[in-house]
Amino acid sequence: MIWIKKILISLAILLIPMAMMNCKKNEKQANTASVETQVSDKSKVKIYYFHGKQRCKTCVTIQKIAEEAFKENFAENNEVAFIEVDFSDRANTVLADKYEISFSSLVIATATDHIDLTELAFSNALSNPDLLKQKVIENTNKYLKQN
Repeated sequence: MIWIKKILISLAILLIPMAMMNCKKNEKQANTASVETQVSDKSKVKIYYFHGKQRCKTCVTIQKIAEEAFKENFAENNEVAFIEVDFSDRANTVLADKYEISFSSLVIATATDHIDLTELAFSNALSNPDLLKQKVIENTNKYLKQN
């Protein structure tokens, strides 16, 4: 009888944190759902960070670097937006399909053009983050000058 109590207590200890984590995931999904409706029409250049539900260290670092590049250089510019997109969320399927996204990706886009920095991002996020940040800034500025 005592061992049954111990098993039940152990299960409760394991399941409660898992349930709490799931609630946070659902809350985050609701926050990132249908991101196109959240973006200002004034933003001419969009820095998209696409991700799925699970992310590795490199994926998390890519988002961090791209978001830093945005915050440090374009946060005050209404013509630029940083947008985190969970491509596994059905609400974001159209956007993910538009840029042919099937795994974590970094895309800088305008209404008529885009550049996919994913390969560069994965190659440099951990080993040369400054180069990745520089490329995000350069390409964003390039698109700002074109429009």
